[in-house]
Amino acid sequence: LLAAILLGVGLPELWAAGAAVLCGITGVMPFYAKTFFSEPLAGLLLLGAAYAMLQATNRPRRWLALAGFCLGASALTRVAHLALALPAFVALMVWARDRKQPVLQTLWPAAVGFVIPILALLAYNAARFGTPFETGYGAEAGAFDADPIDGLIGLLVGPGRGLIWYFPWAVFALFGMRSLWRMDRAQAIFAGGSMLTLLALYCSWHMWEGGWCFGPRFLVPAMPLLAIPATTFVYKSRFQQQLR
Repeated sequence: LLAAILLGVGLPELWAAGAAVLCGITGVMPFYAKTFFSEPLAGLLLLGAAYAMLQATNRPRRWLALAGFCLGASALTRVAHLALALPAFVALMVWARDRKQPVLQTLWPAAVGFVIPILALLAYNAARFGTPFETGYGAEAGAFDADPIDGLIGLLVGPGRGLIWYFPWAVFALFGMRSLWRMDRAQAIFAGGSMLTLLALYCSWHMWEGGWCFGPRFLVPAMPLLAIPATTFVYKSRFQQQLR
């Protein structure tokens, strides 16, 4: 999926394939790929949403519905991922404007696809806990009482959970957002917005470090998305050097 997305935004096949392989074997990716944590599946679903958004130019309703479904299904792995609907909503609005499509005509198929897994989630909660709005977290669901500055520093540069240490692609992604913005604004918003949303959501949670885990576990779902601007940055830098 990552290789297909990189091809879709204009990178050559060799770069797309190489970046997909490197992303899969570096950082925390190989560790979480063999665990039963929810984050690997959530990452796959977010990549699926990004790919569907990219393909929606040809058959908008079908692909946009799939994008919404993948996004909603990520909430089945972790209910907090409902917050990712915000960057996805903004990305879809930009997608529609860039392609001169009616915004409402773009949003409703994605909304329908999004609602289907959410209804399944509510039904599951009702069957298991007696109410659709109980997620199993209990009081922890509202335990956002940590210092957000400490959490943010810890999730970004802390030696135990720092994103830049466990997923160095993030450094290149920061510089590559501008290039990706020029190539596909919707992908840039979704990739960057998803990581920022997870950072904002978890930095003040009482267990922002993720408990017993390796690296910033809660940020893992958005890491494959960051490989898109990171690869774009490296490719553009090398291409510009060759022109010089």
